[in-house]
Amino acid sequence: MSLSIRKLPDTEFEVMQAIWACTPPVHRIQIHELLKDIHPMASTTLLTLLTRLSEKGFIRIEKVNRNSHYYPLVSKED
Repeated sequence: MSLSIRKLPDTEFEVMQAIWACTPPVHRIQIHELLKDIHPMASTTLLTLLTRLSEKGFIRIEKVNRNSHYYPLVSKED
């Protein structure tokens, strides 16, 4: 990432860690399953966080029929 270092809020960072732990394309249910024990949250909250991460340029959301696929745009090392 050529931009200056950006810091994510803790919850958004946890969502990114769950995305990095999966093989793209990542589905919401995969993220939810990874987070349910460490940071349980409602599906609507998770969707809001995914939208924020997309707006910040950390992930790309691709709509496939009625499903959304999530792709990390930033590597864990960045």
